[in-house]
Amino acid sequence: MGFYGNYFFTFVRVSDKVQLMLNNKERRNKMTIQQKITKAKDVFVWVLVYDQDGEYIQTSKAKLVNALRSHPEALDESKFVLREDGDLYVN
Repeated sequence: MGFYGNYFFTFVRVSDKVQLMLNNKERRNKMTIQQKITKAKDVFVWVLVYDQDGEYIQTSKAKLVNALRSHPEALDESKFVLREDGDLYVN
């Protein structure tokens, strides 16, 4: 019974951590584009560099903001992904 009790409490703690991670992800998903840019540690944008393929290139927050100001039609929330490690990826 003691082993079962330890197992149960371990399970609860793991479950709490999973719930916390999900809450953090939901919070990141509800942020505006400007909030994501401000909070980001590093910024990476997807660039078409090959015939039909591309790769992520690191850029600065200022360059991203300037590009968005000059091309406001590019403001699609779903394209901006702030990861748990603090990096912002723009697809």
